[in-house]
Amino acid sequence: MRDALVRKGVDRLDTALAILDAEGTVVYTSGPWERLDVPGTVPGAAAVGEPYLPACEEVVDDSGVERVREAFAALLTGKRESAEVGYSLPRATALPRRFRLRGRRVTDDEGAHVVVEHAERTDEFWTEHERDHYRDTLADLATVVSHDIRSPLTAALSWAELLGADPETDTDKLDRIVSGVERTNAIADTAVTLARRTDVEAVEPVEVGRAAARVWDRIDSDGADLAVEAVEPVLADERTVEVLLEQLLRNAVQHGTRDEETGPSELTVSVGPVAGGFYVADDGAGIEEGVRDNLLEVGVTTSPAEANTGIGLAIVERAVEAHGWTVEVADTGPGGTRFEITGVRRPP
Repeated sequence: MRDALVRKGVDRLDTALAILDAEGTVVYTSGPWERLDVPGTVPGAAAVGEPYLPACEEVVDDSGVERVREAFAALLTGKRESAEVGYSLPRATALPRRFRLRGRRVTDDEGAHVVVEHAERTDEFWTEHERDHYRDTLADLATVVSHDIRSPLTAALSWAELLGADPETDTDKLDRIVSGVERTNAIADTAVTLARRTDVEAVEPVEVGRAAARVWDRIDSDGADLAVEAVEPVLADERTVEVLLEQLLRNAVQHGTRDEETGPSELTVSVGPVAGGFYVADDGAGIEEGVRDNLLEVGVTTSPAEANTGIGLAIVERAVEAHGWTVEVADTGPGGTRFEITGVRRPP
């Protein structure tokens, strides 16, 4: 009964499994394995009672058929404990199908066997391919923005400086030109950050409070104060966390103290713990009605278009998503803004 339950459970899995004896003969196949569209159309599969190595000879991967056969032959002879091979199957009217063969040697009282897993990963492969292509495109775009666009902007500011020294220059018009160029330059900076610096390369324990203090020293705080509560370390990419914090802290200063009639007001920006993460909040002007729901989208800003790029909070969302976290704009009532980042992992 136990064997029947095990087989029934294995057959309900999506994974196609086969077991080989010490001679390389297939002695067991799961239901999904038996449903593989063989013979001929999917290499790397064999039925119960058939030798497996000839099936390996039908597999052609990027390194050639010999590597596939040798890998599984080494498993059978005990020269290696595991093997993994990926291969593709061309199609005349569609992208190639992608498959993965995995083998692992197991030994028990009945001797040595090899468990083989055969899985199609066409959708997964092409999703990864598209993601890598997207990243490469972003990197190329960032290079163009960083160099090819920034160079003429720098030249334009230099010419504007020369024009400012001319007494016949209309300074009001010149100021508008300079403001537009500087705004374009700011957009270029944030666009490069969005493209290049919101990924996660490696995680390590990060002290959020200390990272916030470092970032605060780098930005123009405009007379605002930073208050940091103790936050337990999080497992994160420290560089990306600092990018995230820089955008949130700068956003708090720029939007929380903006008052065209009375000028900048006193502002306190705080960083502290919440259940499952941390928050960044301010006691400033708050968020206008109708903006909260899409505040993290590219191009959305609570400031006039000429005063902000509308990209900073999109950078926050990308950095959060790269870690597998969640960011929400908390309801703080009529005044202030609070961003809560949750779903973080803590160091053991």
